Amino acid sequence: MILKRYLHIIVISLSPFVIKAQQQPDFSQFVNNKIYFSPANISHEDPSFVSLYYQGRWVGISDSPFILGFNFQHFFKEKNMGLALSLLNDKIGFENNINIRGSYCYQLTLKEDKLNLGIGVGALYKSLVNKEWITPDLLGEDDIVIPNSFSGGISPNFHLGILYSSKEYHLGISAINLLEMPSSMANITVPMKRIIYLHGGYDISFSDNLELKPQLILSSDMSDYTANLTTMAVLYNKFHLGVNYLFQDSMGLIFGIKAIDKLLISYSYNYPFFNELKGSHEVFLRYSLELTDLFDSNNRIKLNKNNRVRGIRFL
Repeated sequence: MILKRYLHIIVISLSPFVIKAQQQPDFSQFVNNKIYFSPANISHEDPSFVSLYYQGRWVGISDSPFILGFNFQHFFKEKNMGLALSLLNDKIGFENNINIRGSYCYQLTLKEDKLNLGIGVGALYKSLVNKEWITPDLLGEDDIVIPNSFSGGISPNFHLGILYSSKEYHLGISAINLLEMPSSMANITVPMKRIIYLHGGYDISFSDNLELKPQLILSSDMSDYTANLTTMAVLYNKFHLGVNYLFQDSMGLIFGIKAIDKLLISYSYNYPFFNELKGSHEVFLRYSLELTDLFDSNNRIKLNKNNRVRGIRFL
């Protein structure tokens, strides 16, 4: 335990005034979490849903990193637009990141195809808690690099995305953290790099009961890049079986099932290529909602059958 605390101190001390680290997590089930990396991915195919997901890394190690997330989206068909809200809590060691984003998407119809234009705004709250830290004598308790109390900072930002889709394929590009606003905590400045995503997929239908859906996402901050490939087989529109490959990092298996018509439950396990690390679990839940659109074809707010708005107390 003491060795682990020393390692946290040493890592911070190697970068006196700037911390650089992986700022955007990778998901083996990115196919179920597309809103996270592009505001244009608000879908008209599944107009309204809520989703919850969990990622636990370094299985078997105490106090290992984890991610908790929540998504909500609603697509207004008559208005050709969609809204989404995303929350993510990413905790690793003494560092905690809370990310909140709101997204808006407008959809253009191009004959039989669709073009989505999305914009998102959000903020990242990054904090450090050192109540359990033990400072080695060689570093000294007065080192200004090591926070001696709780510290946190907020970094606002906005995001853009474009998605072109047809019945068989989709292709998109997005950018998050466009402003690259840094987050400051005590004497530590954390730069937020701009991330560019390229993503696409193709649906191959063998029969009414079997579909194959390969999908790829590439991401880069202009100094490094990742490639994430998933191939998913959908059986009887109920069972989801897939394989995930994260370039030079890990491979994983995905299994999902529609427990009921509206509820999708999906689990994946990724095994890293490095023996000193343990694998990671991901659990994803999505529940489709039946929300009637608020606007009619004339862009007016829908009223009830008696053409009047009723208060909640009289419903």
